Amino acid sequence: MFLLLSLVWVIIFSVEIQHSHGREIPVFYEIKSDEGIATLAGTERCIININEDLGNPQPLLIVPNKSEFYVPQNKIGDITLQPDEQIELFCSEKFKFPESISDTIVVSCIRNSTVLHNKLPIDFKSIKCDTNVYHTTRPTYQLCFNDSYLIQIGFNVSNGRFLDIIDVCFNTVLETTLYTHHIQMPQNIGFQHSVPRPHFIRGQYFKKTPHINKLFNKNKQKTIFEQTLGHSNISQYLSDEKKSLFLVRGHLTPKVDFIFGSQQRATFWLINAAPQWQSFNAGNWERIEQGVRQLIADRDLMVNIFTGTYGVLAFNDSDGKSNPIFLFHDQNNNSVVPVPKLFYKIVLDMNFTSGVALIGANNPFATIDEIEEEYVVCDDVADQLDWLKWDRKNIVKGYTYACEVDQFLEVIRHLSINVTNISLLV
Repeated sequence: MFLLLSLVWVIIFSVEIQHSHGREIPVFYEIKSDEGIATLAGTERCIININEDLGNPQPLLIVPNKSEFYVPQNKIGDITLQPDEQIELFCSEKFKFPESISDTIVVSCIRNSTVLHNKLPIDFKSIKCDTNVYHTTRPTYQLCFNDSYLIQIGFNVSNGRFLDIIDVCFNTVLETTLYTHHIQMPQNIGFQHSVPRPHFIRGQYFKKTPHINKLFNKNKQKTIFEQTLGHSNISQYLSDEKKSLFLVRGHLTPKVDFIFGSQQRATFWLINAAPQWQSFNAGNWERIEQGVRQLIADRDLMVNIFTGTYGVLAFNDSDGKSNPIFLFHDQNNNSVVPVPKLFYKIVLDMNFTSGVALIGANNPFATIDEIEEEYVVCDDVADQLDWLKWDRKNIVKGYTYACEVDQFLEVIRHLSINVTNISLLV
């Protein structure tokens, strides 16, 4: 993952990051799997399924001596280790089992789900951390657009390594994320299921909006709309939960685009979300997320995914004047945390030769005339895509469409991909 991300950012950015120093990585001893161990019946390799054979709280599974996760080799979540093959495991504090004075241990495959640790056989499922592994953010101070800086979401592990899973371009003036980037593989379709959703984390961001989570209270939203528009024509709909007409923290890079529960929890940073109508979030936006995951799995693709926002949603006030919707105004009356007009997801192959831009209107109240005039910003080629199952012209669920990447990039401008003539991924 780390090497792939590095290749991507060489194309897009030139990022120089100072790594901090940490504990040394444990020595990887040459230990034979049958050394002092009685012969066990079963296969001559280890198969660890991420939905059945991971302890809870689970450690990070890392390729030894590298800054990348050890991922399943197939689409049903199986990690296969050859006899004597080693895997590094990391806990943020300490291991609940086995006992270790280090936050990192190394085990080697014996067979089935039995691995070797300190010359003793143990069941892989018995390996547990004291607590869930901590995820964090790492500012790079690299400019990614006007007043916007690149931030990485990931994990600090031993020896100063950082396992980066999401890159975020965050605008510090408007306190909004322009886009996120992550890499998706076919194996991700076999993600770990039933991982509880944690609370969203503000962290050191949204300094002008310290109580940002409270802005997603429905009564608070109703007040914001009435103050902004001077009437309740829009805010009256916020009380109807059956229609899901209220704003939520819509994931940009989605939770289950990642394999492991530790990675899924790391998506719950507010810099990886934007105000999105719930009817859109649970409607066509979710269909796009599911469709992209399935496409990648079905065609055995490895792709870059850029997910972002464009424009600011606006409604007419009581005088008929169009007013942009922001969820907060700071002490200097500066508008921050805009409600996006559009959400988009760009899927690009690793060579940046083929891709597609999928776009959705974040306005369940618009008319079809308004959609066609104000929200469709490029030539719609959605009819050429037969792999998406969406109700794409349903405005309440989020009117959605598709465009060629080159044309869409010319519109949004804030995502710099220095490649042209990108063919349509159909």
